[in-house]
Amino acid sequence: MAKKDPEVIDSPLSRLYTDKGKTVEVCIYTLETTGSKWALEVIDLDGNHTVWDDLFDSDQDAWDEFMREVTAKGINQYIGAPPDTSKLH
Repeated sequence: MAKKDPEVIDSPLSRLYTDKGKTVEVCIYTLETTGSKWALEVIDLDGNHTVWDDLFDSDQDAWDEFMREVTAKGINQYIGAPPDTSKLH
């Protein structure tokens, strides 16, 4: 019998976040196999990802870390370069 992939559980704190006219998607989630540890990932509108290496004890701790970083360093740290579409032609 094939092993089932663990279920991803999204936090209700996951959302789009806009600051100074720039928007990112804040993803906070856990796997059913990690117990109660939560991952934090930020995705900009071009699909660039920032993922924290450490897991958090709660989804609120992950959100609080994101807000601390945005307050200290700004949202631009999560905005990457748009994809290079010139090579697609």
